[in-house]
Amino acid sequence: MSYSPNIQAVRWFLDYCFDEVCRKVDDSITFVIAGIDPSKEILSYQSDNVIVTGYVDSLSELIALSTLSIAPMQSGSGMQFKILEAMSCEVPVVTTTIGLGDIKAEPNKEIIVKDSPKEFINAVSDIIKHPDKYNKLSKYARTFVVNNHSWYEHALTVDKIYNEVVGVMDVKK
Repeated sequence: MSYSPNIQAVRWFLDYCFDEVCRKVDDSITFVIAGIDPSKEILSYQSDNVIVTGYVDSLSELIALSTLSIAPMQSGSGMQFKILEAMSCEVPVVTTTIGLGDIKAEPNKEIIVKDSPKEFINAVSDIIKHPDKYNKLSKYARTFVVNNHSWYEHALTVDKIYNEVVGVMDVKK
């Protein structure tokens, strides 16, 4: 949690969304920020409703206990592995277009993608109020990860390519 895009994402959510989510649903909700080596800025947000864990032994166990996972990325690029981990835990994920990045999940089927604070607030609030409404999305999200990002699927792809290359080669001794 010392990576600049992660700090920006947390700051954006806390500055523009969190208080309104609390007003819309229940002031007793808790926002847990998990990640190794949190910056001083992240630590400064700690309160009764905001918990900064720092390193956790098992991120997937923490995610599995959650109602939802958010990745309100405002900058950065590349694959967001925490998003895939949450999806694999069958926990609804709300992210931004930047957070979705190279993940080919289908918005509103396997993941929720919202970019404005108002849209993000509404999506997060709706999941908190009506978690059962998102069971199908969560199951589709897990299936997406298993089919597209599991080690087994990658090994099958490598094996297929290897067999195609070896099968084409005419090796003579």
